[in-house]
Amino acid sequence: MSYYSRLDENERYRICLIPISQLTQLVEKKRDVGIYAAGGLFAIGWWFFIDAVALSATKKDLPQDSPVIKFEDWLCGIFSTLGMIIVCSISKSGVFHSTRERTFLFIGFALMAGGLAGSATILIIKYIVPEAETYIYFGVAVVVQNFFIMLSSVLLWIAQSTENDNNGFYI
Repeated sequence: MSYYSRLDENERYRICLIPISQLTQLVEKKRDVGIYAAGGLFAIGWWFFIDAVALSATKKDLPQDSPVIKFEDWLCGIFSTLGMIIVCSISKSGVFHSTRERTFLFIGFALMAGGLAGSATILIIKYIVPEAETYIYFGVAVVVQNFFIMLSSVLLWIAQSTENDNNGFYI
């Protein structure tokens, strides 16, 4: 029995049908892989920020007016994390039926975008403009943190809404 004869009627007429049989176990667990990857991205984002906070706290020879991580740096990550919680608590199917869920989805993405824009603003105003070149890592860490939080929330939202189908993986 040939491979072509095993395909159902819809798959026979596809132009690009290359089965990858080695990835069938990954396809069966694609939801779990996506959730774990999103958690890893979230952890990496906060890890960068915590590293910058620890480095900022251990600098004993800082001049009085040198930039250190303060409350405004924390706000961006907090807003992005709240936005992630809001976005990932909304199902994809509910977005098309309810104005309330669309509003909350907008608020969640606005919080994440505000956190990312705020972190870029802090990087520019607090670390680049005053030419604090030795402390620029603090600002870059805040931007990286918010970028990874936003990326992980998009990946988590996509992974949570995928269904475990055993149809195979085709490119």
